[in-house]
Amino acid sequence: MTEPVKDVKSVMDEDNTPKSNSVVEMPWILISNQIQQLNTNMNERLNAINVRIDDFREEVRQRFEQVDKRFEQVDKRFEQVDKRFEQMDKRMDELKQEIDVVKKSMLTKPGYYAGIAGAVLMLVLGALLNQHIRLF
Repeated sequence: MTEPVKDVKSVMDEDNTPKSNSVVEMPWILISNQIQQLNTNMNERLNAINVRIDDFREEVRQRFEQVDKRFEQVDKRFEQVDKRFEQMDKRMDELKQEIDVVKKSMLTKPGYYAGIAGAVLMLVLGALLNQHIRLF
């Protein structure tokens, strides 16, 4: 039997000499190189995107911290306003107590009732005599 003719499509010929366009005859090597290059490019892009995302997260975190600080300052200011209102309420209560003491002391003094009785007497006399009496 005759031996079939060998169709050699490998990197080496039968005589072990390298072929000049062996890569062209093995397209999977080109595809493999392209896949590796694509993988490298994708990794680089993903790393760049991750860096950008991390930077964005850090910026957002910092802004939230700034907003939190502002809210704390506003809370402190409201606390100061509340303290001031409490002081004013306390002072108003003290003034009301002082006014009540003055009213009680006025009602207990005999001159207060005498003044009221005198004013009523003058009004009654003025009405009986049909004359207007000016007190002041």
